Amino acid sequence: EHRLGPVRSLDEQAPGAPRGTSLLDLLPDPAPGPATRLAGHHLLDQLQAALAELPDADRVLLLALADGASQRRLAATGGVHHATIERRARRARRRLLELLPPDAADEIKGLLS
Repeated sequence: EHRLGPVRSLDEQAPGAPRGTSLLDLLPDPAPGPATRLAGHHLLDQLQAALAELPDADRVLLLALADGASQRRLAATGGVHHATIERRARRARRRLLELLPPDAADEIKGLLS
């Protein structure tokens, strides 16, 4: 027979915390602060500007991939070998990163893989 310890509700007194502090009070605020939101908007503006400078085919390919399309599906739809889509996607990502300021490119790199 297994026994569980006492189950606490989230509004119950948090152990070791000052009186009147609930477990909810100890959780970090999930909402980003104003500085984080502003930085996110600035990054989005930079990304949109860079995407606008790409050739249409590169922009459409990157947006389709970002929307969840697979390279194989895009290849089948376009009637080309999937390796062709892989090469085009790699080239489009490289072009996009070259158009972004270095700090923005560093943040975006992880999202493009």
